[in-house]
Amino acid sequence: MNNWELLAKYISEECTIAEVVQVHEWLKENPEQEAFLDRARQTWHMSALDVEAFRPDLAAARVKVNMRISNNGSFTPSSTVTTSQPAQTTNHVFLFRRVAAAVLVGFFLSYLIYFFVADFAPTDRMLTKVTRAGEKAEVILADGTHVWLNEKASFKYPEEFNAKNREVFLEGEAYFDVERDEASPFFIYAGNTITQVLGTSFSVTSKKDGEVVVDVVEGSVLFYEEESEEKGVVLIEGEQAVLKPEVSQIVKSKSADPNRQTWHTGVLQFKNMPLAQVVDILTDFYGQEIEIGDDAIKNCHYNATFDNQTLEDVLEVMELSIAGLEVKKEEGKILLTGKGCF
Repeated sequence: MNNWELLAKYISEECTIAEVVQVHEWLKENPEQEAFLDRARQTWHMSALDVEAFRPDLAAARVKVNMRISNNGSFTPSSTVTTSQPAQTTNHVFLFRRVAAAVLVGFFLSYLIYFFVADFAPTDRMLTKVTRAGEKAEVILADGTHVWLNEKASFKYPEEFNAKNREVFLEGEAYFDVERDEASPFFIYAGNTITQVLGTSFSVTSKKDGEVVVDVVEGSVLFYEEESEEKGVVLIEGEQAVLKPEVSQIVKSKSADPNRQTWHTGVLQFKNMPLAQVVDILTDFYGQEIEIGDDAIKNCHYNATFDNQTLEDVLEVMELSIAGLEVKKEEGKILLTGKGCF
């Protein structure tokens, strides 16, 4: 049913029996239309004072109208009414119905806009999680997605996702384990980039200089600059992409660094790695200054794997496994010395 004047007549109790049946049939088509009618009725009653302001004799006119509506809805003017009065009453009734219809059309448009916007906008307030230096945090989103934040990160997300998509915002580094939902893609906004997924595991790093790095551990993602989706790259397991902001270019490669996710997993892997590089990784992961005191050992290659072990345990194993290596603590830093590689 799309006759708004008929709906206005129904709410204002001016329908004929045939019109009442028509409205009732419309209500049976969809249970939600009963709720809509209730809201429309409330809207009509709330607007009654505004309508009254510009039709002062409406109450009397409505009494006369009701007295003269027959079973088939015909209108018969009273013989005691002057020739000009029926036209005046008719005009009031016409105005009454037109205003009611206008009120209901306005209500319906507002109703549609509300639900249209609700499908695309976040359904609830936005939350923000910030980590300080040396702090890490885990956030579980409303859809079951797990997000681990590295230190000095800021993560903004909705308390509840809407039905169309899932959008979050990142500054810093985070590891995502996204709950799969093919009907609702997951978007991560970081710097000037967007990472789009359905469900997978990966990390995103948004640096202050505008560089953004995405590493895929499992599944696949689409990575692109905002407004440039057609230039995006698809990344699969073991691949990495870096946005170079100075040239507005995305560079795709194999993720060769086995310790890229160490901050999240706690697993350190050194495969025939020069000691100087090992020290850099240990310094970054544990936040402890470590130096090599002798150039002779900088290029000594080291092989080992550590799983969530303390720095003290790691250094003890290194001292035992690298011949001639000595570990010393001096003035708040750790010094590695030795005579060479054996």
